[in-house]
Amino acid sequence: MTDLNDILDTKGSDFKRPPLAPTGTYLCTIQKREFGKSSKKQTPYVRYTYINPIPQDDIEPEDLADIDLSKRTFRDDFYLTEDATYRVREHGEICGVDPDLSIREIIEEVVAKQVLVSVVQVPSMREGSDDMYNEVRGYAAVE
Repeated sequence: MTDLNDILDTKGSDFKRPPLAPTGTYLCTIQKREFGKSSKKQTPYVRYTYINPIPQDDIEPEDLADIDLSKRTFRDDFYLTEDATYRVREHGEICGVDPDLSIREIIEEVVAKQVLVSVVQVPSMREGSDDMYNEVRGYAAVE
């Protein structure tokens, strides 16, 4: 783990924006879940963090030349409302979790499961920004 003082004592110009992961499918492990609320409407959500991405056949090896995937994580938020919580159930089913469990149990059971994650590159929604970032757009079961 990097020492915070090492980061704080380094010139800002030494830090470069890491390249985005290429669009495509990655085999990932669900590392953790965190609960939170959206900033505008305070809608509750669960956020999953996906680690150890392994590129699948739809990603060209040359597109990964300058990317250290061992340091890359993806994340996705699932809103916890009556109209949106079905997504938590569907995500759980894709991960092999029994849909008859409670939503609380499904959320806990998916941690440490593997799942295929579909990732795209999208523009930032911040006004005046031309930044791009990776966004999770879908899931598939590991066969």
